[in-house]
Amino acid sequence: MPVLNGLFHVHSDYSYDGKLSLEKIKSACKHYGFDFVILAEHSQSLDDKKAEEFRKKCRELSDGDVVLIPSVEYSCEGGMHIVGLGVSEIISETKVDAVIKKIRDLGGFPIMAHPTKYENFNTEGVEGLGGVELWNFSYDGLWPRKRGIEIFSEMKKKDENLLSFFGLDLHYFYRFFLAEKLLMSMKIESEKTEKTVIAALRNGEFYFENLFFCSDSKGNVIMPKMFSEVSAKVYDFSKSSFKFFLKVKKKLRRR
Repeated sequence: MPVLNGLFHVHSDYSYDGKLSLEKIKSACKHYGFDFVILAEHSQSLDDKKAEEFRKKCRELSDGDVVLIPSVEYSCEGGMHIVGLGVSEIISETKVDAVIKKIRDLGGFPIMAHPTKYENFNTEGVEGLGGVELWNFSYDGLWPRKRGIEIFSEMKKKDENLLSFFGLDLHYFYRFFLAEKLLMSMKIESEKTEKTVIAALRNGEFYFENLFFCSDSKGNVIMPKMFSEVSAKVYDFSKSSFKFFLKVKKKLRRR
């Protein structure tokens, strides 16, 4: 069985903040050696017609080189986001428990996105999840934050079957370059089809690694202790630096 490299939690221009077309995402995956990509478009950017177009286009572009798997990142009450792996239908419910149930009813796999984003996060009342993003590149930096590991561990005590996921939260082309150079990818042993990739992810038959840490699907993270202690500071610095870079770039374009 071949070992596939893939990316989880990627946004195309079907999301309001995505900058890349599906065609460009496929081309980048092929160029940088990624076999599959889990799209996670923002629910508020889609209606029934657009969602159907999104699904159709992903399947038209998928081939023996790259598989594009259409999914949606659903916005819920309280600001929480739930990725419905393998689900791209519109869900009218906004309560967290109702969204999780609906994803399950549609045959999908509900995964909580970027838990470290949520202030004063309380795990009470959040039930029925299949997975949690133990690490999200946009909110955690190059390695998991201590708080993210603690949140996952606390939720894992209540549900031993909970899986850890690792999201690139990609909106821009440069992250494909980073993912390739920093060896970031989720790895699975699977045939290269939408059905088999989703099945492997749902069954926890994957692991994640980059140059800074590695982990299996059960959340057993291996990394130098110092990384978890300084991660928040590094993230805050890198985020402010990137915002400054974007401001400078915008000013230069105006000239």
